[in-house]
This record gives sequence, C-alpha cells and structure tokens, in this order.
Amino acid sequence: MKFKRLTALLCSVLLAAAAIPPGTAAGAEEGTVIGINAVNAAPAEGHSVIYTPAYGRSIYTGGVDFAWWRTVTFEYSDEAEAYVVTDVSTSVGAGYPKHAYIPDGGFVLCANTGNDYSQSGGIDYTNELSTAAYNAIASLSPGDTAYVVGANIADGTIETQGSPYYGDSFVSDAKIYIGSRPENAEVYQPMRSEKVLETAVTDIGGTKLIDAGKDFVFSWAPVEGAEGYTVNINDCTATQSGTSIANNVRTSDTSYTISASSLTAGHKYSVSVSAYAEGCESSFNSHDTLSAVSESALDSPFVGKTIVAMGDSITAQTGWVSMLGGMLGTEVISSGVGGDNSSQGLARFDTDVIDKHPDIVFILFGMNDQAQIISTGKPIVDIADYESNYRAMIKKCLDAGAQPVLLTGHNVCTDPGYYTPGGYGLDYSTSNLQACYEVIRSLADELSLELIDLNALCENEQASAICAAGDGIHLSSYGHQKYAEWISEYMLNEFEFRTPADESEESAPSDGSAGESSADNVTETSEKPAESTSDGASDGSIRDPVPNDFSAIFSEADIQAVFTTGTKAYQLYQKLCFSNTGMAARPLPSTSPANCRLSIEQLVDAYRPILSSLASRPGLIAGEER
Repeated sequence: MKFKRLTALLCSVLLAAAAIPPGTAAGAEEGTVIGINAVNAAPAEGHSVIYTPAYGRSIYTGGVDFAWWRTVTFEYSDEAEAYVVTDVSTSVGAGYPKHAYIPDGGFVLCANTGNDYSQSGGIDYTNELSTAAYNAIASLSPGDTAYVVGANIADGTIETQGSPYYGDSFVSDAKIYIGSRPENAEVYQPMRSEKVLETAVTDIGGTKLIDAGKDFVFSWAPVEGAEGYTVNINDCTATQSGTSIANNVRTSDTSYTISASSLTAGHKYSVSVSAYAEGCESSFNSHDTLSAVSESALDSPFVGKTIVAMGDSITAQTGWVSMLGGMLGTEVISSGVGGDNSSQGLARFDTDVIDKHPDIVFILFGMNDQAQIISTGKPIVDIADYESNYRAMIKKCLDAGAQPVLLTGHNVCTDPGYYTPGGYGLDYSTSNLQACYEVIRSLADELSLELIDLNALCENEQASAICAAGDGIHLSSYGHQKYAEWISEYMLNEFEFRTPADESEESAPSDGSAGESSADNVTETSEKPAESTSDGASDGSIRDPVPNDFSAIFSEADIQAVFTTGTKAYQLYQKLCFSNTGMAARPLPSTSPANCRLSIEQLVDAYRPILSSLASRPGLIAGEER
C-alpha cells in the first residue's frame, strides 16, 4: 500500500541560511578556477554558461528548467571589490528545477556535463571544460569571492579560440578565479556608479518559522534614495534556487505579502530584496530564509531541539532533511557528505556532529560501505569494520548526551534505466547492503536504541518510484518525500525522549531480563514480572518484545490482509511475526492522540485500503456476514 502524501497533514519546514556578509566565508579551496564557454547562450548539452541581466531577469524563461544543471549566483560587492557567491544549487535530477534570478550587479553561472553521443556516431558533448566547471561549483559556498578574467559581463563577450565549443580546437580564455585575485591577469572590473544604494534589511532577521496556512507579510526599512524595490522568492527546499514564487517583482512599498496559497507546509523559501533607483547602482540583495510549517508544528516537542542527520549522499541531498525539519518544527542539520562510508563518517563525527551539541542524531551509512569492488569481490568496508564504526558513533552520541536514532535505507533499483554495475569499478547492487541493514537492526535491538526501518517501509513501494531515474542509488523527489513522512511519523508518534541516565542504563547488551508490551503486537514477558515496568507511555519504550502466537488465527480464519497502526507496530510485526504468518503487513498512520492534527477526512482516506482489501468479500461490507 502506498501512503497518501502526508506533508500537508503533518507539520513543515525548517530553519535556513542567514544573510550573507559580502566577502566572508570561503568554502572553495584557494586556486579554484572555473572555465566559461559562452555568455547568454541558449542552454545546451555540455555548457558552462554565464547569464547576465541582458539575458533576462531569471535563468528560467519558460523552456529549459535547468534541473540537470548546477548553478551559482555571483553579485558584485563594492566592499569586497570582487564578485561574491550568494547562492549555490548543486542537486540535479528531474525533481530539481532551478529558477535562479539574475541580480542587477551580477550574473549566474550554469554548467552541466552533457551526454556522450560519440559512440553512436554523434557529437561528444561531454567536454573537459564544462565537466570541470560542473564539479567545481560543488566546492563553492556563499561568501566566496570571485574574479572574472577573459570576459566582459556588460558586453556579453568572452575570449575564445576555435569553433564549435565542443570541438578539439576550441579554447576559452574566460575564467572565474575563486578566492584570491589572480596575478598577471586582467581582471574584469564592472563600471559602477558613485552612488550605490544601501542594502534593504528585512524584519525576517535571517531565518523565520512561519505558518503555512496564513498569509505572511514581511517588511524592510526604507533605503535612502531608493525609487523602489525588487523582490525575489524561491522555493529552496530541495535545491537552493528552486521554483520561483516571486520573480523580480518591483514595488514602491516597503513590505510584501506572500499568500498562503503560495506556501507549502514543510518547504523552505529564500527571500531577497534589493533597492533600485535611476542613476544609482542597485543595492546588494538581502538574503533571508522562511520555513513554512503547519500550525501544529509550532507545538511540536522538537521545537528548540538540535537535530543532526549524519550520513553519506543520501543525507547530503537536502530534500528529506529539509522537509523533515519543517515537519518536526525545528532545524535538522545535514552532516551528510557524498561518497562517504562509515569509516570516513566516524573520522569526522566529532566536528560534524558532536561539536554541534545535538539533542538527537540520525545515523545512516551503508550505501558506500557495501559497494563491492568488482576486481576483488569485496566490499569497500568490511562488515565487521562497519559494525565497529557504528558502535563507535553510537558511543560518541551517548557520551555527549545525544540520543542516536538509527535508520536503514532503501535498496538500489536495477530496473532498466536505473542502476547498472561497473561505474568506478564498483557494484552497488549486491546483497551486501542488506547485511549492513541487518547490522543496524541488530545494534538497535541489542542497545535498546530507536530504529526507523525505512528499508522495511520501502517494501510497500516500487523501487523505481523511490530511486532517481538514471541513477538507481539516490532518492527521487518522491523518495525524499516518503523518507520525510516516514521519519516524521515515527518521531511525532513513537519516539520517546530519554535522559542520558536512561541511555547509559539501557544501552548495554540486553540480557533478556525485562520486557515491555505493545497492546496490539507483543506480550509482556519477564523472568521477574514485578520488574517489568514501563519507562514511558509511547511505543518507543518497548524493550525485548515477544510476539503473540498468531498461528491458530491464521490457520482457522480466512485472513485476507494484515494492517498495522503506526511505524513501530509495523516494524515489530515484520520482524517478529512475518516469518510465521507468511503475510506481509501494510502500515497505516498511528491512531495515537498525536494524530489529532489529521482531519477525519484525511484519516478515512488513509484507512481506505482496508475497504479495498474487503472488496472481494462484499458481504462483510454490506453487513451480511457478522
């Protein structure tokens, strides 16, 4: 059974980036140089293109949506005497359209790697220049300074030799130097008016949580000499310069209203305001972020908590992490790094997790650990080392007073058009991944830790829906949505806050001396029943569950389907009962009081699959059989 999308039902998004001081944080390494092969050219395969205000007010003009491109926005800072990175969008795929606005005093660089058609006799659009630019964009961060050489931004020209741009004879002298001003090179200097308007500072104050169900009004102090203001608002949930909901809107007012119809609970929005006037340089854009949440998220028990998501590229991609923050009503910090395995994660755990002083830490590694080296037939990280790394990360959390929550992930999709083994000499599609997930389940059981078994939940979904097409490893936009829904449902309905003392007492290997019970799925068992006390009211407190014997029911009754209410019940049934009943369960939303935020219509819709299962027995529905 596929869940109905719960985003609008649950809570929504989260905290985000603050204003960017010109010429501050440097993310890219010194010496990064990015090549350019065109200015204001029509988007095409294998391009590294600069788009200036002469092209339009946005890179998106109704045609190519730049979903498969990486983009970076540069704006000139008189204070830094250089261009400054203000926005970087690196996520690519069908679910990541980019509508970056083009600032008056700047430009947007867009790059993709193109497709290699040479083997079929066509043109090889994959070239070193665009591929290098595409890779370099991923190393940039807001605040990096940049210097343009070999290009005239105002005239829209660059210095090149040879043609066409994908030919062997093509050479471009147009480059963007990141960090230090290049020596012995003529750096492009834009013509600037003596009068530069001051930045319009909004009352958003960097980041703000807002109710997605209400119109939101923000304002700014009047800028001296300004004739008007330009407002840009983009959905930045999945990628920074996402779909535009206000594209270069000009107003003479000092406030702007975002209608509730434009907001989606669980999404983030970047807001920029710039002042303009005839004969003056427009001001450097302000940069704020709004996190739209449902009204119930404002009362979430996670408000004010620091949550870190630690992992590889599955976590580094901002989709589910951003959405989850909105659903929980607080920021979820992504500490995922693409390509990392658990050994690399452990090496950076102190700086990327512990130093952020988290209350809760989601941990998900395995996709890169399990990848099998084709030449040796061995995984990148041995399963024993994988378990050891997990134990070490768990210990670091507990020692720091943070509560670890273990996640399993999805399987690799090997359907046609998805994953094909062999890239980088690796095979990601072996059974090694399930071995990693079993380690996670075993550790959660042994150490009495919270476990969200996303892998089990994915069994009710098509792998081709969860995974990105043309990839098969990473999540699709739908996959990100489901991750956020599943994790938030568990956290809101079944997770239990525990003190460091609780963790230290219960995170030792279990000796089976005590058990807890769930009313629907397990029985209370204990060698000493008097000591079998609950440490909380939620299902998250269940320890050492023992299943009821359903064999008699399944042998005597005509069981058509099994439904479970809540993630924990589903996990327990699949783990403890499925092997005996042979019938997989279908998860439904929890019936706990926490679901009072769902309307009766929404709950009926979510539970409707029960009626579908009874359709073959119409007498039951009609009331003829009792």
